[in-house]
Amino acid sequence: PPGPPPSAGRFELAQPSPNPARGSVQALYTVPSSSAGAPFEVAVYDVVGRRVQSLERGSARAGRFTATWNLRTADGTPVGEGLYFLRVTLGSLVQSRKVAVVR
Repeated sequence: PPGPPPSAGRFELAQPSPNPARGSVQALYTVPSSSAGAPFEVAVYDVVGRRVQSLERGSARAGRFTATWNLRTADGTPVGEGLYFLRVTLGSLVQSRKVAVVR
């Protein structure tokens, strides 16, 4: 089951849902107002640390957001079964959560 939604006052990445994932996965994340304008990226990595796909990037805006991964690589190829990491980088802060992909 997904965890509680992120709180608005601090940088937080909720557990992706559904997990394990078959078609797509969503993750809620929160950017506090103190980090607005910081460089940020939401990306997916495989278990050896290679970036599979960048979902969002740019200057962070404060608030709660949802990132959706379609279980595909940057060039549109479906990923194989296995473990992946959804990672949110906000300035020097990093949070990641595991995502299991099943087919």
